[in-house]
Amino acid sequence: MNGPLDQLAIGIGVFGIVMLALCLNDRRLRWLVLLVLIGMVLAMAGCNATPERPATPPAPIVCAAPVGMTGQAPEPDRPQGEYMQRDVALYLSELHGWGKRGWKALAAVRRHASRCIDDHTSDEPRE
Repeated sequence: MNGPLDQLAIGIGVFGIVMLALCLNDRRLRWLVLLVLIGMVLAMAGCNATPERPATPPAPIVCAAPVGMTGQAPEPDRPQGEYMQRDVALYLSELHGWGKRGWKALAAVRRHASRCIDDHTSDEPRE
């Protein structure tokens, strides 16, 4: 309801209600008409107000790790069937190395992401 015709229609309605209030003899009806008039004026004011647009959020920083950094190394094979303590010890040693390599890869991904964020948020150019 922002068009000039809408405002004209509301203005004519307000004028009609004011004229009706002046012609009425009953005080209670006059108050009711005045309350309706106040409501229409508030509605007019609300229709003419335009809300402020919200601030646009900053663009997201996408720092995806390269595919080579996110690949999963195969887990060491578990001993099957009849196995000895030596087989278990070798398996645990391989499992420990596999886990250690995984944590190092995770640290490399974290370093890469931190560098990427620093590159996008710092004002000074990097060398």
